[in-house]
Amino acid sequence: MIWGAFCSLFQSQIIIPPPGQQQAQDFINNVYEPGLLPFLNYLNKNVAINPEELILMKDGAPIHTAQMKYSIIHFSQPKTMEELVAAIHAVWATIPIEFLDRLVTSMSERIPSVIAKNGGPTRW
Repeated sequence: MIWGAFCSLFQSQIIIPPPGQQQAQDFINNVYEPGLLPFLNYLNKNVAINPEELILMKDGAPIHTAQMKYSIIHFSQPKTMEELVAAIHAVWATIPIEFLDRLVTSMSERIPSVIAKNGGPTRW
């Protein structure tokens, strides 16, 4: 599993928890504490946020997977876990803030589409 967060202004660090089954407490310890909480703290200190407007989502849409495959194609094929982790971090660092801003801005259109498709693929 790979975890990351973004808003229209910046993105979190990438978190890659240890492999294996993740129980709720493991997820909190391995993902939320090192990744989500610092991201939210940064938001709280640097951006006027309304906590009720924050959306935590889990998404496995095929289009997102395809975009990452397209981005990773520019890197040599990772042969070890360390090389894969390095490639993931490198790709994450190349995502332009303008792209993230467009994603955030379009959420008001995307969410109703996802709901209408019961979480299945949409035109987005």
